Amino acid sequence: MTVSLTDSLVQKSRGTVDQAIKYLKTPSSKLEFTKAYLRELWRLCELTGIDFAFAASQFAHETARGTSDAWIDEGNPAGIGIMDGGQRESMIYDTGEKAARAQMVHLYAYVLGKIPQNSELFNYISLDPRYDNVFSGNMGGTIKRIEQFGNGKWATDPNYAEGIVAHANAGLTTGGTAPTGGNMTPTIIDKYLHVAQDGYAGVNRRYIGANEHKIIVLHIQEGTSWGSWTWFHNTTASSTVFANRDGSIWRLVPEADAPWTNGDVSSPTAAGWRVINAYGSDPNYYTLSIETEGYASSNNAMGWQAWPKPQAQLDAVVWQVKDWMQRYNIPIENVLRHADINQVSRPGCPGDAYYNYVINAVKNSGPVTPVEPVYAKPVPVVDTHGVKWDGKADLQVGTATFRAQKQKVKTQYRANIRQHASRNAAETRAPLEPEKGFSVLGWVNGEEVNGERRWWITEAYSRVHVSATHEKPNIPQIPLPTDPDETTPDPAEKPDNAEFGPKIVNGKPYYSVKEIEGEETRRIKLVADAEARRSAKLGSTVVKTYKKDDIVEAAFFTLGDAVDGEEVWWVLAAEGKKNPIHNGLRIPASKTNVRPN
Repeated sequence: MTVSLTDSLVQKSRGTVDQAIKYLKTPSSKLEFTKAYLRELWRLCELTGIDFAFAASQFAHETARGTSDAWIDEGNPAGIGIMDGGQRESMIYDTGEKAARAQMVHLYAYVLGKIPQNSELFNYISLDPRYDNVFSGNMGGTIKRIEQFGNGKWATDPNYAEGIVAHANAGLTTGGTAPTGGNMTPTIIDKYLHVAQDGYAGVNRRYIGANEHKIIVLHIQEGTSWGSWTWFHNTTASSTVFANRDGSIWRLVPEADAPWTNGDVSSPTAAGWRVINAYGSDPNYYTLSIETEGYASSNNAMGWQAWPKPQAQLDAVVWQVKDWMQRYNIPIENVLRHADINQVSRPGCPGDAYYNYVINAVKNSGPVTPVEPVYAKPVPVVDTHGVKWDGKADLQVGTATFRAQKQKVKTQYRANIRQHASRNAAETRAPLEPEKGFSVLGWVNGEEVNGERRWWITEAYSRVHVSATHEKPNIPQIPLPTDPDETTPDPAEKPDNAEFGPKIVNGKPYYSVKEIEGEETRRIKLVADAEARRSAKLGSTVVKTYKKDDIVEAAFFTLGDAVDGEEVWWVLAAEGKKNPIHNGLRIPASKTNVRPN
C-alpha cells in the first residue's frame, strides 16, 4: 500500500496503531499518553470515515515523530492554534484522548464541514480553539485530498502535504507502487431494467443471450444512478452494472445479455482497434460494462468532484473488474475505457486518473470473493387487525385497494419480483425466467409502466407487473392523475421508502439532507428572488415568492426542470407537517447560495 498526494481523505482507514507506535520516537515518559492518543485517533477515524494513515502521519509530521516540545509539554498533536510567527491560540491537552479529539474536530471541519449536533464529535468542539476560524475563512469542507493541505489550509508550508505523505509511506505502509483496492465486499443489488416487449415500455437490451464476455468497458454516467436508471427506461441504452458512490453495485442487465453500451464506434484508440479486429465490429456483443455514478467534470449540478471518486466506489469498481476477469478469463489488457471505443464524443470517459487507478489496483490486489446479491423481504398485505390478506376478498389499505383474484399465472418474459408495486422498489428474489408459473392472491394499482399500472401480489407478497405475465386482472385499471407531483389522491400502493437509495414518491427520487449531511435540514440563503412551487416544474403552481437574502430550511433535494442551466431543486421543510416531500415547496438550487454535497 502506498499513500499518494491524490488520495481521498475519506476512505477505509489504512495503517494500524501498532505500526504508528513503532514508527514514532516518542520518549518513554510520553509513551502511554501517545498510545492513548493513537487508540482514540483510530476510533474517531472509524467513526468519521477519515483515513487513519493520514491523521497519524499528520501527527508524525507536526511533532517530529512524537518528539516536539508542543507534543511533550502541551500534548498538541498537530500544531492546532500555533501560528508561524509564534502567536498561540492553542490549548494544553492533559490526556491523549483529548488530543485526538481536538485534532479530529479540526480535521472534520476542513474535510467534511460543520459537525452535526447528533454526532459524538459535536461534544468535543470546545477542544479546538480554531474551529470557527475554519468557516470564517470559507475553508470548511473544502479539503478532499491530501494534496490540498498546506499553502494556508491548516499550514502555510507549501510542502506540508508532501511531508505527511512521506511519513505515511515510511511508517504506515508496507511498500508497493500502486493502490490495492477491490478487497472490500460490495453490496450487490438487483435492479434489473424493465424489459421492452409486447408493446410495453422498457429497455431494449439489443442482444439477449449473446454476450461473449471478451472485454470490460468503464464508463462515467454523467449523472446520478437513479437518474441514469430512469433514463435507460426512456431510451435504448443500457449497461451491465452501475457502480455507485456509496460502494454498492446495481445489476441492471443479466451478464448473458449484451447491453447497448458502446456500439458508437468512432475513431477508436489502438486498444479499441485491437479488440474490434479480434472480436468484431460491434463491441456490444462481447462487452461487460460498468457505469460509474458521477461526472467527468467537477462542474456539475450535484457539486461532485470528477476526481477522486469516493474510495468505496473505487473499491466496488475494482472488485467488479476482478470478479469478471476471474469468472470469464478476461486479461487485464481487455479492460478498456469508453474513450477507447469512441474518442470523438467520449474523450474523457473515464479520465486517465480514474482509469490508471483501477488498472493499478487490479494489478496489485489479490483474488476477490464472489458476493451474492442482497434481497429485500416481501412486504405482507395486512388488514387493520394485523391479519395477512388471503386473497379471498378485496382489502382496502389506506388509499390502496388490493383486489382478490387467486389464480395461477405464467411469465411471458423475464420478470422482476419486487417489494412494492414500483419499478424502483427493491427486488425480493432473482428474476423469473420466461414461461415460469407462480400463484397470486390478486393485484393492486401501482406505478404505471407504459399505460399499465396493475401489479400482481404473489402468495409470498411480492409484486410483479402484470405486463410480465400472459394473464391479466379481470377488472380494468383506474387512470393516473395527469400530474403525479400534485397532491391529487391516487388510489394505488405508493410506498415512500425503497430498501436502497433515495426516497421515492410517485416514481420520483428525493435525496435526504439528513442522510447526506447528518442534520435534519440545511439552512440556505436566496441569492436572487425565487418562486416556490408545488413541484419541481416550471409549469407547476407558484405558492410563495422568496426574496433575495431570505433564509429557508431544506429537507430534501430532487431533480426537475432546468433553471439557469441547473436541474437540482431544494425541497423546503414544511412547518408543522410530517412529510416534507408531500408538503414542502420546491425552489431551484440555482437561486441559492449552496448546493447539495
